Amino acid sequence: MTQITLEHQVVLPQIRVLDDYEIDGVLDKDFGALYRLWRGWNLLGTFYQDLQGKWVAQPSLSNSEQRFDTCEEAQQEIISKSGLLI
Repeated sequence: MTQITLEHQVVLPQIRVLDDYEIDGVLDKDFGALYRLWRGWNLLGTFYQDLQGKWVAQPSLSNSEQRFDTCEEAQQEIISKSGLLI
């Protein structure tokens, strides 16, 4: 039997996402809490909060990076960009 010990807990902000989407989080050494937005098995993008309190959206398969006031706006940017990719 394998025992897994979690060293860090990522607390997700209170986020309302459509039923087709899921969010999980991992600790990144550069960004801190890095949230991943999924639709099924497809990673649509990631987002995190910068030191100034802005939410940075990073859609998958894109070099663009935009900053928003809320995590919901960052998610919406990722979802809208993913429509162009899928």
